[in-house]
Amino acid sequence: MKFHTLFFPMHLLGFLVFGASLDAQVRVTFVVHELSAQKHDSIYISGSFNQWDSLENKAYLLKPTAPGPKKITLNLPPGPIQYKFTRGSWLTVEKDDLGDEIPNRSFIIRADTTIVHTIASWRGESLQDKFHALYQQQSDTGRIRYYALIALQYGRNPAYFNLDSALYYAQFTLRLLQSSTAWKEKSTFDVKQGFRYPLRTMNLIGDLMHSLGNYPKALEIRLSGLEIAENAQDSMALGNFNERIAADYLAMKDFSNALTHAKFGDLYGLQRAKSLSKYHIAYAFYHLNQLDSALYYARLRETNYLTQADIADQNLLLADIFEKKRDNKLALTFYRTVIPDARITYRPVLEARALAGIARYFQRAGQIDSALLYARHAIATLQRKDNQREILVRGENPDYHLSEISPLVADLYKSKGQLDSAYFFLQYATSLKDSLFNTDKIRQFQTLTFNETARKEELEQEKQAAQQRYQTRLTMNALGFIIITFFIIAFILYRNNRQKQTAILHSATRGEKSSGGQFLKIEGH
Repeated sequence: MKFHTLFFPMHLLGFLVFGASLDAQVRVTFVVHELSAQKHDSIYISGSFNQWDSLENKAYLLKPTAPGPKKITLNLPPGPIQYKFTRGSWLTVEKDDLGDEIPNRSFIIRADTTIVHTIASWRGESLQDKFHALYQQQSDTGRIRYYALIALQYGRNPAYFNLDSALYYAQFTLRLLQSSTAWKEKSTFDVKQGFRYPLRTMNLIGDLMHSLGNYPKALEIRLSGLEIAENAQDSMALGNFNERIAADYLAMKDFSNALTHAKFGDLYGLQRAKSLSKYHIAYAFYHLNQLDSALYYARLRETNYLTQADIADQNLLLADIFEKKRDNKLALTFYRTVIPDARITYRPVLEARALAGIARYFQRAGQIDSALLYARHAIATLQRKDNQREILVRGENPDYHLSEISPLVADLYKSKGQLDSAYFFLQYATSLKDSLFNTDKIRQFQTLTFNETARKEELEQEKQAAQQRYQTRLTMNALGFIIITFFIIAFILYRNNRQKQTAILHSATRGEKSSGGQFLKIEGH
């Protein structure tokens, strides 16, 4: 009885203490700095602590403070929270500097604390704010930055996508950049002092050219950017340019150069560039029929998943490799897993390629009707206008993928004896490939590749020459030091010898004088 009498109160006490800890509140202060050109009076916080209430609730309105930031202090229970900032509704939620969605902010509350945030832009006025900021700029660096941001928003954000506007502002950014002192003095070009966005703009122009099928121009722009990144020794820019250059070479089916640049992208890039570079390495090996190496890099990339779209991309890569290795059932499994993820993440190219992979599976199995069904579905997916817009936003060319899948459809119609349809899709594929890979473009591409190879060889020769000059200078300096040392020693020896001779002569002279004096003294007595 004593045991139970003692146990129950202690148990109850523990429960009460635990309950009290849940009811405890701590003071959390949220401070917000607006980086947008246009400032706002009303900024609200919404999160898990108020059931994501995004309306103009004054209890969650931030108050202005001197000299400019706004803040609010809330009493919240300890533990994890998620939140975002709005200007009164989800239609005015915070965005990043390119108008893209910001993931839910998160924090684990343990004690009284202050959390400081910056907000780059707001939904519904992100692009307008860039123009507003542009008109306020006095320096070339500032104008270049905002022209670049406008170009990037037109070219990267589906909500604002406009190919003509993206090209106009991107090219204008490039002209301003090329007229700047920093561009002319590339040896002192520092991308970390305001030129990060212009380099991203050069990559954007490359993506726009790539999406239009102008691969030589894409390569030309990116090689210029790569040279700047090399001079600036900017590892992030080096990784990004090499990764995208690898994509240009893959599109032109130059798999050896694609492999070279993809490996550089994997060496220098940050996580995203490294992941994409491994993807390009795997596909380069795949096209070079080095399937074990392709599978190795494909699986190596599995540790670098970033998004659900990356998973779909990864599964498509594995499916293609297993298909080429004649493991048809495993390939089919991976192709089927791609489709739902591709649809959820709006990746029509991945969906179409997976559908084409399934079509090839049924073709090998002799099920031509099923194969044709999937192949036609793949073509229709790429031809939809809204999907083509999405493909262009992502820097790809719909015609490139249509030209890859159309011969499969033609072959399937031929198997069914429908020669008119077969001829139509064969001609369709031929016309697309002619526009993408005509002789002039191939010649331009080869010229650029040759020029880049020559540039690298010239840089290597300059490096070796500089090293040789340095070694020669060291040798000459050492030889000069030896000669000078020899002369110094010789001079010291000569001077010492002269001093000894002088001392001997001086001593002899003193001795003669001393002897003569004593003789005269004796003679005097």
